Amino acid sequence: MRFYKINEGGAGRDDGIVVQIKHADYLEYREGELAVDLSIGYDRLTRQIYVYASDATHWSRPDPSVVITATKKFEIIKNLEEALALLKGNYVVN
Repeated sequence: MRFYKINEGGAGRDDGIVVQIKHADYLEYREGELAVDLSIGYDRLTRQIYVYASDATHWSRPDPSVVITATKKFEIIKNLEEALALLKGNYVVN
């Protein structure tokens, strides 16, 4: 399934996965009811926007006790790379 651009700061898929930049400091990755906020940072020297997906250990909503497994984190990173490629900017997901 392919991502499509929702707006200037977001992309989604028909299966309910959405990536939306919420603020200059973070974006939200959502799979149906599950969501996690991921920190982002801009490097002026390289003009790249870094998404710190590897820092995510638990879903933020609806239940912060739900763990993000290594397999799921890998899937999230791949989805972020595909979705962010549709948005303006040079994103690096790590």
